[in-house]
Amino acid sequence: MSLAKRALLVHETLELSGTGTAMATTVNISEVLHNSGVARRLKTVTSMVQVQEFGPMSADGFGTLSMGAQPGKTVVKPKIQIWMSVQK
Repeated sequence: MSLAKRALLVHETLELSGTGTAMATTVNISEVLHNSGVARRLKTVTSMVQVQEFGPMSADGFGTLSMGAQPGKTVVKPKIQIWMSVQK
């Protein structure tokens, strides 16, 4: 959240994006920025994207990315992109 506010101090526009479960976080950040009067939404786009999963999976359920990690299967995930600008 504070990173998004700092980015808006430097740039007039900001692109927020998230895939899969990160979409909810992306929408929440845009809502907070909008409702606090910091920024206004310019455009929202949703799509489906193919992403390459990396393995092996660790015991906690998160994929590990390291040097030499072997690519896993390709999965299709939803994606959201939200462009916001400084509220004037």
